[in-house]
Amino acid sequence: MRAPWMRRSLQVAGCGFAAVCALVAGVASPAAAAAGNTWTVASDPHQATGYQTATLLGDGRVLAVGGQGTSAELFNPTTGAWTVAASMHVARGFATVTLLRNGQVLVTGGVNGGLPLASAELYNPATNQWT
Repeated sequence: MRAPWMRRSLQVAGCGFAAVCALVAGVASPAAAAAGNTWTVASDPHQATGYQTATLLGDGRVLAVGGQGTSAELFNPTTGAWTVAASMHVARGFATVTLLRNGQVLVTGGVNGGLPLASAELYNPATNQWT
């Protein structure tokens, strides 16, 4: 049985990813999305989904990180394709992701092996590197 906080996190993580997907649809073609009111099938991600978090980058791509390991990948709404990004240093599920004003992405906290993490990593989309 999962702890109550894990159930809430799962629900929040699922809603957050859906919200980012809705934002991507708006970025890709706002007029078409509004007029057609439909979903478009994109390519499959490279990693297994679950417990991930995602954020919309300044250039319109979406960075999806963590979940089941250190994996990170980028979705390009223009091409509908996923590409593998550099891996994080620490595996983290349920992490918090914040797009900073300088375009870098701050990934904080989360859990690893059921234990909470008190660490953070910074992703630079321009260099595809984590620090």
